[in-house]
Amino acid sequence: MNFDECIKKGNIVKIKPDKELAILELKEAKYDLNSAKEDFEKEDWKWATDKAYYSMFHAARALLICKGYKEIKSHVCVIEGIRELFVKTGELDIKFLDYIEQGKKRREDAIYESNYSQHIAETYIEVAEDFIKEVKRLINRACT
Repeated sequence: MNFDECIKKGNIVKIKPDKELAILELKEAKYDLNSAKEDFEKEDWKWATDKAYYSMFHAARALLICKGYKEIKSHVCVIEGIRELFVKTGELDIKFLDYIEQGKKRREDAIYESNYSQHIAETYIEVAEDFIKEVKRLINRACT
């Protein structure tokens, strides 16, 4: 599904850009990242991986809100929104799109296939930290 299809199906809706709402989403991202780190310290690789992905998901939602879009129950459409509104425009390096796409896959592997490890959890916590830092930079610079 591409961004236009997400809009047509109602999984992405147009809203007024809202910096305060974006900042609240970013707080959720940081909360999930901290929770992932706590789970990692407990050697709970499955939930650390899951929460690392969700931290990126919430950060991505924050970016969409800055551009005047809101996701409705579709992780795929959040990713497509990032691709269309940030990567294609050059505002966000494609590596960040790769981070969230791979994070989603690793989360699904952990939850549905019981495929997780210390290495995977550690990698995606690091990736999520980078993702959130970049989102924070973009929000501070471009979110009105």
